[in-house]
Amino acid sequence: RRELPKPVSEEVFWKMIKIAEERAKEGFPWKLAAIILMGLAGLRASEALSVNQFSLEKDSEGVIWARVRGKERKERRVPMPKNQYTEWLWGNRQKVLPLGVHYQTLYQTIQSIGKKAGDPNVTPHRLRHTYGTMLSRKGIPVQIIQELMGHSSSATTMGYVC
Repeated sequence: RRELPKPVSEEVFWKMIKIAEERAKEGFPWKLAAIILMGLAGLRASEALSVNQFSLEKDSEGVIWARVRGKERKERRVPMPKNQYTEWLWGNRQKVLPLGVHYQTLYQTIQSIGKKAGDPNVTPHRLRHTYGTMLSRKGIPVQIIQELMGHSSSATTMGYVC
């Protein structure tokens, strides 16, 4: 059985958001958008790279949804928490989406920001794992987490919540 990566601590995650927020002000807003998509919507790196401005929708209650195609081309909609960062993404979606970088650039950027935030082992998948773990800690049922993360097997999801 393959071991899943450990989630990034919430402290490191929020430090990463703050660092990426500074990078956005310096002309690199895609870095903040990437962390929002992977850490607050639980998208895989490949899914985050494929999101465009039309992939985001806002419902009548103000919830922002990301529509993505996951593994095996299965489409799913993922709600994002209401906060200043998801609102920033919504307001800047035409400027920052698609992210417009290659996977390797995304990976290296996440590692670099993670290192600056105090964790030298952050990867895009660890951000996704953090999302699943945060949902579990909030008491979200495993079946809902499975659906949101696009897992075909509940056994995969259980690795995130245990």
